[in-house]
Amino acid sequence: MFKNDHTYFNTTMKTEEAKVLLSNYKDALEKEIHADAVKYYNQICKNMRLRIAGNYIKPINTFIRTTKTFENRENFGFIVMGINCILVELYFELINGYDESSDGGNHIVDAYKTVLPQLDSEISTADAQKFYKGIRCGIIHQGQTKENTAITFEQDCIVEHNGEYYLCNPESLFRELQNLYASYWKNISEKSYDEPLAQKMISKFTKILEHDTIVEVSRTSA
Repeated sequence: MFKNDHTYFNTTMKTEEAKVLLSNYKDALEKEIHADAVKYYNQICKNMRLRIAGNYIKPINTFIRTTKTFENRENFGFIVMGINCILVELYFELINGYDESSDGGNHIVDAYKTVLPQLDSEISTADAQKFYKGIRCGIIHQGQTKENTAITFEQDCIVEHNGEYYLCNPESLFRELQNLYASYWKNISEKSYDEPLAQKMISKFTKILEHDTIVEVSRTSA
């Protein structure tokens, strides 16, 4: 986000403030000041959660509420499903400490093979791959679903084989992703900063900041 002459890490924290927070955390680790490390770790958790909530969760919840009574709701499903795909891949990156889902010798499809079965135990690897090719790649690369996949709001399903089609309800998937993230934030908040899952979250926090830049805007008097 850019506002005035600053970029923002989330709705309340500027990018430079997030970088200071990370620096303080690393400094506490180096000096072996446990209390400070705990404090800064908790602040990192909070601000990462606020970033994801502010960028994705809250806007899509608002969008779903606004369009719930509209006719032909499936027309709005592409937008929700696009954000769902971001949330799937972002979660995969968080739990692995990756910059991108293709890091560590993975392919992007591995994010879907890992995450979707956590949302519904009946989703097979083949189902996850079908979702990736038909929904994710179709919408992002071609602006349409393909591979005999279709978006529906009538069936409460993430991936359901129905006749010749694989049906996917974007609202159902979004609901389960919210639950997954809520469980993750609870889990991560209970971890010590030196545990693997916590360290991977810190790694993702760090990588985000490596991409964010502070933009200075020159101002001239009228």
